[in-house]
Amino acid sequence: IDDLFGVIRSSTTAAVTSDTPGTPLNKAKTDGGISLTSGEPTLQVAGAPALIVNKVGKGRAILLNLTMDSFRSALAQSAEAGIQGFLPGVLHDAGVVPQVVLQSPASAPVTGVSSVRWQDGENQLLALFREAGVREEALVKLPRAMYVYDLRNGKALGKQSSFTTTIIPCRASFFALCPREPGSATVAVDAEEATGGDVRTVSITVPDAVGLQAYRVKVRSAAGEMDWLTQNVIAGAQGGRFVIPVAYNDPKGDWTIEAKELFTGRVAEGKLTVR
Repeated sequence: IDDLFGVIRSSTTAAVTSDTPGTPLNKAKTDGGISLTSGEPTLQVAGAPALIVNKVGKGRAILLNLTMDSFRSALAQSAEAGIQGFLPGVLHDAGVVPQVVLQSPASAPVTGVSSVRWQDGENQLLALFREAGVREEALVKLPRAMYVYDLRNGKALGKQSSFTTTIIPCRASFFALCPREPGSATVAVDAEEATGGDVRTVSITVPDAVGLQAYRVKVRSAAGEMDWLTQNVIAGAQGGRFVIPVAYNDPKGDWTIEAKELFTGRVAEGKLTVR
């Protein structure tokens, strides 16, 4: 592995600790027993190479010759932005750029937030989570303009390349990012009528779906909502199906089957008459 990073161990020595107050990597610890072969030092700490880049074929191997607690120590001691941007800068130089960027209203980086993305067809789901700390307003920058839906607050934010949200410690925020608006659904029952003991199959059809969409299904009669029939249904371009059992003592009359799409909040309805 030394050949990969272009280094060789020349000696076994104690960690070298920098003592340069006011610099982002003050008190950082490096391995002073590392010597270079083909690797190039792009950052020095206390005379030892801290960041080594070695050309490998068409790519590069990057060795961080720093203990990870060096970053924790530097973050605790320095308010400078340099340490905050150190690792992102290393990745950026290697051509790795974040798809989602968080900034404060003053354009400073928002730190201590986990950003997790899931791909759903053409759509993406984004989660932002801060395990501890304080509430903070954040500007979320996207790689391109997309239809944004705030799932925790149930709001459609429109087509945006950036949006603001509040980072709340110990509480995740979820967003749906869609290249185009989710398709409209239709709800159809396999028969118009039912009697006690019947089981009706209901279909949700979404012809223009570009991924899976979640629906909250509720059933109402003249007597009110029948919450024992409430359920969640996933439907995509192939549609989704679920069943509604009709009990002998269920209310008679017209039932409304409501399917609420959880990204947009749009509602589609179907009808069933119980005799």
